[in-house]
Amino acid sequence: MTQTMRLTGRADEITAIRELLHAATGGHGGALVVRGPAGIGKTALIGAALKSHTDLRRVSTAGTGADTEPYAAVRRLCMPLLDKPTLLPEAFRGQLNMLFGTQPGTDPDPFAVGLTVQRFLVALAHTRGVVVVVEDAHALDPASAQVLAFAARRLRSSRVAMLLALRDDAAPAGSVDGGDAALIMRELPGLTLSGLADSDARSLLDTTPWAAIDPAVRERVVAEARGNPAALLTAPFDNQPGQPVTVSREPAWATRARQRYAAIAGALSTAARTVLLVAAAERFGDPLPVWRALGNLDISPPELTTAVTDAEQSGLVSIGAQVRFVHPLARSAVYHAAPPSLRREVHGRLADAVGADAGPDRASWHRSLAASGPDDRTADELEAAVETAGQRGGLPAAASFLESAALLTTDASQRAVRTLAAADTWERAGEPEHALALLGRAERAPLPEEHRTRAQSVRGRLRREPHLLLTVAATVQGASASEAVLDAHAAWVQTDGYGTPLAEHPAVAGLCRAMHARVSNRPGDLLARALIDRLAGDRETAAAELDRAAAAVREHPRTEDSRGHLLWLAAAAAAERWDDDGWRLLLDRHLTLARAGGAHASLPPALSMQALADIEAGVLHPSVEPAGPSYGEIVLAAWRGEGRRVRAIGAQLRGYGTDRAGGAFHRAADHAGAVLDNATGAYSSALDAAGRALADVPPGLTALLLPEYVEAAVYAGRPELAVAALDRHLPAADASRTAWAAGTAAACTALLAVAVEAEPLHRRAIALLDRVGLGIRHARARLRFGEWLADRGRAAEAAVELAAARDDLAAAGARAFARRAARALSRLSGGHGDNRLPDVLTRQELLVARQVAGGLTTREVAAALYVSPRTVDTHLRNVFRKLNITSRRELYGMELA
Repeated sequence: MTQTMRLTGRADEITAIRELLHAATGGHGGALVVRGPAGIGKTALIGAALKSHTDLRRVSTAGTGADTEPYAAVRRLCMPLLDKPTLLPEAFRGQLNMLFGTQPGTDPDPFAVGLTVQRFLVALAHTRGVVVVVEDAHALDPASAQVLAFAARRLRSSRVAMLLALRDDAAPAGSVDGGDAALIMRELPGLTLSGLADSDARSLLDTTPWAAIDPAVRERVVAEARGNPAALLTAPFDNQPGQPVTVSREPAWATRARQRYAAIAGALSTAARTVLLVAAAERFGDPLPVWRALGNLDISPPELTTAVTDAEQSGLVSIGAQVRFVHPLARSAVYHAAPPSLRREVHGRLADAVGADAGPDRASWHRSLAASGPDDRTADELEAAVETAGQRGGLPAAASFLESAALLTTDASQRAVRTLAAADTWERAGEPEHALALLGRAERAPLPEEHRTRAQSVRGRLRREPHLLLTVAATVQGASASEAVLDAHAAWVQTDGYGTPLAEHPAVAGLCRAMHARVSNRPGDLLARALIDRLAGDRETAAAELDRAAAAVREHPRTEDSRGHLLWLAAAAAAERWDDDGWRLLLDRHLTLARAGGAHASLPPALSMQALADIEAGVLHPSVEPAGPSYGEIVLAAWRGEGRRVRAIGAQLRGYGTDRAGGAFHRAADHAGAVLDNATGAYSSALDAAGRALADVPPGLTALLLPEYVEAAVYAGRPELAVAALDRHLPAADASRTAWAAGTAAACTALLAVAVEAEPLHRRAIALLDRVGLGIRHARARLRFGEWLADRGRAAEAAVELAAARDDLAAAGARAFARRAARALSRLSGGHGDNRLPDVLTRQELLVARQVAGGLTTREVAAALYVSPRTVDTHLRNVFRKLNITSRRELYGMELA
């Protein structure tokens, strides 16, 4: 499962790009240059905007700054498209062939090349809109810049949109004649990105692994980043608790910036470089210890005054009420450029300079960085300061303190114990690779026997092995057993649910007896007992226990959660009990606390669960977009009707089948497949997919998968399978006594009921699902009721339900289900005459739709109907909205005559 990253503070900019893309789908293309400095988020912005326009064909190129051949970037754009040569007239094909060296001739004429590329893109968009993405436009070769600018100015009446990302801090001085790409494109419409507001910068930091850093460090980073998202996301924390910088992974621009800052510092005097180093080593940006440390170094007062002046005049740092570098990378460059011996000396001075009121962690951390070898006293100080460090900087800080303490410990056995503790904490902080390396180091050392079980637990969590974690649970007692059971279920949600069922583990029965023999009302113990009862097959007892456990967690906001799984597993328990309020409340609480405490290992499953909760509420355009293949991303794409994207993500997820997480990824692909196939009417396929996903399902997903399975089974002609599934799952749903459960039960049983019983069940489902606020389920209930009415010849009533379902589903963004409703509406009159789409299109809209479906352009339709092109466009937008389509291409296959 993958974390997500929020695109923060860019709502207006995304809207501007989406408006261009929407206009292009309607035949009013154009270009937009997204301008801004390096790292400001140009590429991320374009990518986020494109997520809602998967119907467009995307073609791309990029400037490299190293092209010596003219038209190099244009070649990269067009070469993959040359399998479409028949789209262009012979004269233009000749220009392209000359350009690519496949046909002899003189040097291509720039004007002709520009016209050829423009015509080529327009022709390519004949059947499907096109978006051209040009990255690093400032680095285009001059000939390509001229051609793309020429084409961009001539897209207004086409179905082509061109988006160019251009650094406005990188253009060299020059002129149009000199081929300066930035100047060539200066006349094109532009969108300039500025830095994020401080509040948005803080929100962005909340999505990073170092969200839990000390508040003072956090504010210093926000100030130094000056609203640049990349500066925030790549801010290195070299000399402090938290995630260490990984220079090898940083983007090229960051490496260049780091080198530039190091060169500036390197040109200064030794004393000035020392001033910069002391300022860089004091991670809080507090000037008091900086001045104290500088006063204790071997620098005379006059020399120090000059050195401080030189350091500030270099533009790298300012020392006032706060010590601030010009950029977080400048601080990192200064720190790493210094010799290790000088860094150790500076940290030693800072350790002495930090006041006692600053807390034990600050001085001990500096002392650890000043140590040149093992130092038991400093190691003991670090271990004693772990709790304080964790309160300041969350789990990453605590893990870093533990790891440093282990490195400074002389006794091999004690070093192994501290290394294991560091591995445990880094795992919870979301650094599995580093944690695994530390775990291996601890296990190879003389680790005391009483700590071997903990090592097994850490390994089970790192490898996501629920069976191993249940084995661990059987070997420990009390709270430790409960924690291991929760660990096992957390791993189960994220891993091999398609392997040997966890319920068949030999330890389940013994754990069930042991947990019931132990009287405890701790929320963690209650939840572990409920989950074990569920595994043991005692669903009636498990249902009551899940209710009790979820309620206990809700009532104790500060419940101890040493592993970081309790809250989101309690949220899953609430979903299992059809408690939508508890589901969302516990998820929100978990995400807030996990981010604040740096418990990043628990974020991916919780974020996927949050995406599923948003979907149920009808929110298919969340502010938090998944950043990679995840359960939430693929199911969201399925509900949006993005079949191509579902197939692409599904293939990627199924490719992970050999990984320990293969089962969860397969389940995600099947869940999404069931949703999409139900939307498109492929019910047999939906039944197979939903059946696989519902088998041996972990807690939290039953309520989402059961309706898909029942609908698919009934419509695929296998009602007996639907009955069996309802017999298995409905008793627990009925016992929950929630509107969600009752509404779902009514909706499912309505599909199986005889006519006299079905109608009141349909109406009951619609009313209950509307009351509980599950908009997407409510709309689908109306869709099924409308289809049921239509099958019984009650066309007028069916039209009301189907039109309402279509509008609600379209408004939510559930395009495929909206199209299913539109198809059902179109069948009501048997496909004859204007009444084919009752209550959908006006007569004028239908006339426009027929003309466009016949292949006419906007101007041709306007001439035929004696109206203005603007009027045609207005009617066409209404047609798109009512039929829930996004392009003219989708009209071509419709029978509108």
